[in-house]
Amino acid sequence: MLPFISNVRAQGTCTNSLNLNVGQTYDTSYVINDSVLWLQFEAYNQNIELYVNSSNGSISELELYSGTCNALNSLQQVYDTVIIYNTLTVGEDYYLKVVLNQSQQDTVSVSCNLICVARAILTVYPNPVCVGDIVTFDTYGSILCNGHYAVWDWGGFQGTLISASPTYIYQATVAGNFDVTFYIAFDTIGNGIIDTVFADSATVHLVVLDSLPRMYVPEEVVCVGDTAFFYDSTICPVATSWNWTFGDGGSSFLRNPFHIYSQTGTYTVSLQTFPGGNTNSETIEVTQAVVPIIKGYQNNCDTTVIYSIENLDTNYTYTWSTQTFIQLTSQYTTGQFIINGNTNVETANIANIDWYSAAFPDLPDYVVITVEAHLNGSNCSATSTMIVYDCCEGDMGDGGLYWHDTTITDAHFINGHNIAINGTVTLKDSLVISNTSLSGGGIFFGPYAKLVLDTGAYFEINDGNLRNACEYMWDGIYTNSINETIKINTSVVENSINGLVSSNGGTLLLDSIEFVDNLIGVQLLNYKSVLLMPPPPFTPANISITNCTFNNQYTSNLNLQYYPYYNKQSVVGIKVSNMEDIIIGDTLMGGNSFYKMKNGIRIYNSKVSIYNNYFSDIKDIMSSSYKLRNGAVFIESSGIFDVANISEVQIGDLISSQNMFDSCYYSIISSNSKLMVENNIIKNSNMGITVYNFKNGTKIENNRFKDVIFGISINNLLGGNRKLDIDNNYFGGQAINIINCNSQANSSIKTQIANNTINYSGPKSTITSGVRIQNCNGIMVNSNHIARTQISSSNINNDWDVTIGIRVAASEGATITDNYVWGFGQSITTYGNLNGTQFSCNELKLHKFGFYWDASTALSDQGVYNLRNTHNEWATVGSVTDNMKLDTSMAANIVNQSNINWYYFSNFGNQWIPNEVIFALPYKIDVISNDSATHLCVGGSGSGGNGGSGTGTGGGSPTGGSSAVLSLMDNIEDPEIRDFLFEDILEGEQYIDLQNEYRAYDANWLYDMLLEDTMMMWLGGALDTDYQQFFDSIRMSNIGDFTKVYDLIEAGNYAEAKTINNAIVPEQDIFVNLQTVLNIYLDSWCIERYDLSQLEYETLFDIANQTPYEGGDAVYTARIMIGYEPDEYGVAYRLHKQDEVADEREELFLYPNPASDMVTIEFSNDALENVNAQLKVYTITGRLIYETQFNTNNSFKVLSVDMLKNGVYIYRISLSNGIDKSGKLVILKQ
Repeated sequence: MLPFISNVRAQGTCTNSLNLNVGQTYDTSYVINDSVLWLQFEAYNQNIELYVNSSNGSISELELYSGTCNALNSLQQVYDTVIIYNTLTVGEDYYLKVVLNQSQQDTVSVSCNLICVARAILTVYPNPVCVGDIVTFDTYGSILCNGHYAVWDWGGFQGTLISASPTYIYQATVAGNFDVTFYIAFDTIGNGIIDTVFADSATVHLVVLDSLPRMYVPEEVVCVGDTAFFYDSTICPVATSWNWTFGDGGSSFLRNPFHIYSQTGTYTVSLQTFPGGNTNSETIEVTQAVVPIIKGYQNNCDTTVIYSIENLDTNYTYTWSTQTFIQLTSQYTTGQFIINGNTNVETANIANIDWYSAAFPDLPDYVVITVEAHLNGSNCSATSTMIVYDCCEGDMGDGGLYWHDTTITDAHFINGHNIAINGTVTLKDSLVISNTSLSGGGIFFGPYAKLVLDTGAYFEINDGNLRNACEYMWDGIYTNSINETIKINTSVVENSINGLVSSNGGTLLLDSIEFVDNLIGVQLLNYKSVLLMPPPPFTPANISITNCTFNNQYTSNLNLQYYPYYNKQSVVGIKVSNMEDIIIGDTLMGGNSFYKMKNGIRIYNSKVSIYNNYFSDIKDIMSSSYKLRNGAVFIESSGIFDVANISEVQIGDLISSQNMFDSCYYSIISSNSKLMVENNIIKNSNMGITVYNFKNGTKIENNRFKDVIFGISINNLLGGNRKLDIDNNYFGGQAINIINCNSQANSSIKTQIANNTINYSGPKSTITSGVRIQNCNGIMVNSNHIARTQISSSNINNDWDVTIGIRVAASEGATITDNYVWGFGQSITTYGNLNGTQFSCNELKLHKFGFYWDASTALSDQGVYNLRNTHNEWATVGSVTDNMKLDTSMAANIVNQSNINWYYFSNFGNQWIPNEVIFALPYKIDVISNDSATHLCVGGSGSGGNGGSGTGTGGGSPTGGSSAVLSLMDNIEDPEIRDFLFEDILEGEQYIDLQNEYRAYDANWLYDMLLEDTMMMWLGGALDTDYQQFFDSIRMSNIGDFTKVYDLIEAGNYAEAKTINNAIVPEQDIFVNLQTVLNIYLDSWCIERYDLSQLEYETLFDIANQTPYEGGDAVYTARIMIGYEPDEYGVAYRLHKQDEVADEREELFLYPNPASDMVTIEFSNDALENVNAQLKVYTITGRLIYETQFNTNNSFKVLSVDMLKNGVYIYRISLSNGIDKSGKLVILKQ
């Protein structure tokens, strides 16, 4: 488009217009009657040449303007008739002023010389564009002169061409960023060579987007704790919902979220958008400024002190300042101390502070030095402070040595003098201090001062004091390796923050120390064996803490006396973390005492034994709720399944190492640990023992709980199977609450509550129970004595709904057996699913309801028809209103869909027979006589150790056990112990091949053991399959056949017993003996005929005259039937075949074995006679339970073992001449 004059303004002024239409190409004349002519035109090109002439030749000046008539902007002024201008703006209005020499009528002609200048214009739309969408490249407004042509550079852009020239339209096919250029070109010829010249060009930047989300993530470094902003600009397609993840677990559903990172690192930020569900990600760098470490004196003892940055980094800028802190108002004011001779705020790497340049505050006020470290090129900064006190040598004791932030490299032996320490003193040699207590001296520590032992240093103080100075607490004394030693005797340690610290195995020997008003008294840190396989040798740290007292001398309104913990309570006496084989207290040298602090001993992930300690008034007095995070002994560790978890704590033992807990709100708290609490006294406490997530092998035994609101509470929050034993404890109050403690079927991993004595008295208004279990499949609650005394029948009538003996909830396969429950409204209460749970051999005395069903109880048959009887004994108490054995009023809570059978003995008396309960279907319980079943109740002691002398039921008697054995081997739950006792029997001949008569006896004995307790074949050991195969093979042999005969004889079915006995084909001589004796027994004693015929007597005599090992069990029966005494005939009692032996120990014999009430020890060698001897009997776990002494003045000694229960024991015979012999002893009371 060519430029042209669009109109002509009036003569004389710009504003009076006279519109004249002028063609695109023109050469126009104007008649004027003035000295000025104004012309206006619109530029359609940047270049213009105007030629102006007048008929009189009177033109003197031409001037070109832009703008408006009211705001003209002169562009060019010439005193000529030609004006040329090359930088017009296309589309703008311009004004040409023609000035004549004089005002007269004249003819002015204007002509334009057109100049064609190429102009390239390129626009693209839309931009950005999605793959698959249409994009247009538009060259509208471009000027191509004669000889010009267009050239395109697409810059990598790819698409499908839809139309071309002058507007190009494509469908974009490839995503990316493209620079597309449109050129206007022409060719020149020089020396016969054609050269292309670009007259003009225009470039556009095109963005073609794929379907990935478009996200903005900050490119600069983000600081920990700062807010990072994220943005979405997704258009392919336009997002309507968003899912951001920030790489650290955080997420957001906002379009443009923000996030705060708490840790340094490189994080991947992802965005998923919808519709489409596509995901894109980028990384973000998160950093954190390094906290500067200030180095310098913490007092104003010198006029000026230079402070520096210990971890100086040139990437940081450091700014120093000071503030004064006023304790009374807890406020800071800006410090006026001069830094580096300039102002009170200084940016520098070091600070030389003049402490005399302003008034320094008196104690307890102080000055704070603040340093801000700013990471250059980021917004990250970190600040640290140092407190400076007015505490100098003259303020810290009288005379002696003064050490101030120094290193001691030579030995010091100080007697009767003091030392004053300010700051950190490092000891690299020996420091021994003695006899300073008379003057009240020792070491005086300034605020936060500490002594650090290094490179084999040795520190010892005897009869001295370690205490604070200047109204502030001191830090502590530290060892950092196994090469350093702290030894303190008969001294006082007071007002420290961290106390005495042993790290990484440092030796700590403490005896007869009084720890007073310390935040922490002793710390044992970080020394345990390395987790390698095989583990390398490990020697525990040399730690001894005996006869020490840890005391917080608070009154009703005052705790610690000095800053910075003024009026706070001591946190802990001894802290143990990541240590192994630590003993606190001692069985011989004495234990320690802990008073009036939040925690007595606090343990994290450590193996610790605690003996003979006394804990009193341990509780958090600053909290009205006495937080569960504090206890006299507080134990915690990492996760229960963490391989680094070594936590195992022994509190007391069964010999003499008893701990006392008196008036502690929480006595023992443990989580994620193996806990063994034995032989302790817990009294006057709110909570005795609280356990969460215990390890296998946890046990609480022989403890006494007196005046404790609740004795034991255990909750295995993570579930799973754990071995837990709560045995032989005495409780004076609510006793045991167990939740989520499952037992593992067919193994020794069981939860057992046995032989505990639980006594409390009086009427109750809130729910009170002896034993509560919930979600504990397979748990065993056996032989416990649970009684409420000092009550009347009216009390039971009034509080029956809140007094419960045993509460069982949602625990399948449990056994509630042989318990004595007296004086409760509900002897046993049930909730939820109890599939497979059995209630048997319990004595339920003085109750309103013997069994009370609640909350949708689901039961299984109680007992097994003609095999096992429940044998529970109910009380009939006429003075208790509506006294019932089984609660019929709660029938709706029995949710079984089929009949439930409750088997009982009809010939034991009415107290053994439950109510005749027949509920309407589907809720139905049938009470069925089961007279031919076996009475399988166990006598239990119910003995609460440590003074807990209450008795258990003993199979229905509160005074002792008298019933038949339920299991000969019910103590064997560990496969290793089982194999130790019996593996030798499994070795040798095949089980069915019993040609060796001596092996037959052993096989019979082991078969009886397994028959009584089949669980022994399923303990999860390597030999389980061998025991199972042994049992199956023996069951199919003569031994199995004769077992059936014995069962029929016990059931009184003599005719069938004789039929089966006669049908047996004996496999060897011992079974011929047995068949013969049983036939005589069935024909005589079973039918109450005791006068034997001559033939019967002679037959029995021949068998009785054999040794039991040669003739089998039939020998014992034959001897009993004819009154045979082996001594009269020179026949040995012993069970084994006597071979020729050279070892004198083999001439010591103990028999019978199994034994019932008596054993004989025979000395067949004369050299063994008339010496002092001792018999010790141990349990299979190694605990000594019986001991007696005698003299071998005869060839044998008969001893009573009547006090031993049925089971397997280890015996040891020791003679004064040095001969010892050990073996297994089986007690089997028929």
